[in-house]
Amino acid sequence: VWSKAVGDIDGGPVLANGRLYAGTNAGTVVALELADNGATMRTYATGDGPVKGYIWPEWGTPNLYFSTTTKVWSLSDPGTGAALTKRWDSGSSVPSPSIPMLLDVEGRVLVGGGDGKLYQIAAATGALAGAAVPLGSTALGTPAYDVVASVLHIGSTSGIVHAVSSPL
Repeated sequence: VWSKAVGDIDGGPVLANGRLYAGTNAGTVVALELADNGATMRTYATGDGPVKGYIWPEWGTPNLYFSTTTKVWSLSDPGTGAALTKRWDSGSSVPSPSIPMLLDVEGRVLVGGGDGKLYQIAAATGALAGAAVPLGSTALGTPAYDVVASVLHIGSTSGIVHAVSSPL
């Protein structure tokens, strides 16, 4: 139907609020408008290495969450014609973060760290929300959430899958 050159992308594009979002290996978040077949493109350059995996949208809001080499980020996308704007970044509080997962019901962003800890970040502010949970010494991946059992599942580079009760 249409195509648009946006740069080198390893992760998957995500559809939300009538837009398609993708993160590039140059560290840029791209928003394409579906109403005009991607002709309108807006970007935000992080300057912090590749965007990992995919952008996580907060449904019903303009908020987006993602990770780069050293930070977890939140941007706001107020809509067509408006610039993507930075809400916050995590600074150096999460070493080598995984792709984040937004836990809407609790207003937290959960992310695995390269240090083997599970971190929770306040979605509204980007501040650490409580102590990190140590799960070993190897890098953790993206958490998955079992809403029925309130359990988080996180894989690690050591080949271990962890199950952790939520809230942390």
